[in-house]
Amino acid sequence: MNKKKLIIILIIVLVAALTVGGVLFYLSQKQERTDVNNSNVATNSNMGSQLPAGEGNINNQTGGGEVNINKQPVDPAEQAKVDVINRAKFFVEMIGTYSPGAQFQNVIDLQPLMTQKMLNWSEELIKRNMSNLESNQERITTKVLKVEEVKITDESAKVLVNTRRTRVDDSGQASYSQEAEVELLKINASWKVNNLVWK
Repeated sequence: MNKKKLIIILIIVLVAALTVGGVLFYLSQKQERTDVNNSNVATNSNMGSQLPAGEGNINNQTGGGEVNINKQPVDPAEQAKVDVINRAKFFVEMIGTYSPGAQFQNVIDLQPLMTQKMLNWSEELIKRNMSNLESNQERITTKVLKVEEVKITDESAKVLVNTRRTRVDDSGQASYSQEAEVELLKINASWKVNNLVWK
């Protein structure tokens, strides 16, 4: 009997020792992984807090974790064209997407991007239609699919875009294509929308 008790006690002590050893081993491995992760953070902390702007070629990675980027010069005419296209697409999608519940918030949000002429138009649109919101349940979403044409000078631009519009009202849902022509003027180095014509 004593031998059996002794064997059982030895087995229990052995299992306990293996368990304690396993836990200690696991904790030491976890600590090493944490140290490795922290060392990566410390290495990368030399890189600064901002991402590089614009397009560039990464030529060299220096030893301190810093990246040397040679920026390509941006052609001002090409940048102006990109700015005009982006402004026109954004404007068409925002102004062409509305619902009565929004109470013309899409138009109000676009007002800083408008010339005085367009601003006057937007204010008149809101005044004229605000009282009809409760009776009108039409909702429209607009997505620019393609830029058809861009004409640009130093001070003005015209952009023709092709859109896909979806109208939902009491009678159901209908999708259709529609072109929009956006006229922009450069005012104080910023492109402002002067006119929008749905075709």
